[in-house]
Parts: sequence; structure tokens; C-alpha cells
Amino acid sequence: MELNTRATRSIRFMVAVALGLIASGCAVHSSTVGKPIRQRNVDQIQKGVTTKTEILDWFGQPALIMKPGDEHPDYTSEDVPPSASPYFFSFGGMTHRNLDNIFELFTGSHDIRDNHRIYMYTYSRSGGGMLAVPFFSTYGTDMRTDCLLILLDEHTSIVLDYLMDRQK
Repeated sequence: MELNTRATRSIRFMVAVALGLIASGCAVHSSTVGKPIRQRNVDQIQKGVTTKTEILDWFGQPALIMKPGDEHPDYTSEDVPPSASPYFFSFGGMTHRNLDNIFELFTGSHDIRDNHRIYMYTYSRSGGGMLAVPFFSTYGTDMRTDCLLILLDEHTSIVLDYLMDRQK
């Protein structure tokens, strides 16, 4: 009988371990939106010198182009999903709620005019993971977004200024 009890305990233990393994799991995810903004290209930008053509060569089409007073930006990139809200974006650790706030970032050093445009380039990456076992689970995620804003004079095709916010 003692042998039978040991066998029963062993079977119960193995069933419990198997059920624990079946009930546990893990998942990992990562995603990106946009194209990486290369620092070497950002370093090449010279205010008052760099042209629109150079910007497009170095960074490609911007995610969106804004003009003063425009409530609806022109989406120019296929990398920006239609559901993306242009009314919320993060720059310099602050959340901006409308497009006029974007131009306010440049008003301290520039008199914004109708022929000015802001080209916005963004690159977001996120990743995370989950571990779940009976009676314990944990989840972690990390999202970082780089944003490059370029103030451009459409009449002269010259870069007037730029701001780069790179989240580490």
C-alpha cells in the first residue's frame, strides 16, 4: 500500500506541475512607427543654410507638414496611421494639445509668418513583456518617441530653425 501511496503522490505532483505549466505563459512584443531619425543627419542641419531638398534627402517625407493656423495637418507619410491624433504629441517632456502649440516652440526666436511650415518627423519604438504563472504575474513595457521639428520658409526653401527631442 505504501508503494501505491507514493505513486499516487508522484502522479498528483506531476499533474500539478503540468497544470501549472499549462496555466503559465509569457509574451514579448515590440513595435516601431516611423523611420529612425539619424543623429548624424540632425547634426548636418545648419540654420539659414540647409535647404528643403537636403532635408527631404536626409529624412524623407515628414510624418506631417503644418502651417500657421492650420487645424488639420497634411499627412505625408504612410508611416503615420490614420488613427494617429495630430492634436496630442510630446516634445521636450511636455504634451502639446493643438497645432498652434507647435509654432509656439519657435516664436521666441522667430516671427512666424504664413509662408512658414513645420516639418515633423517622429520615430516611436515600444517593447515589453509579460510573465504569468499561477498566483503571480508581471508585465513591463517601455515606449520612446523621437521628434524632429523643422521650421522651413516655403518661399526660400531654407531651414530657419529646428528642434530635436530624443527620449532615452
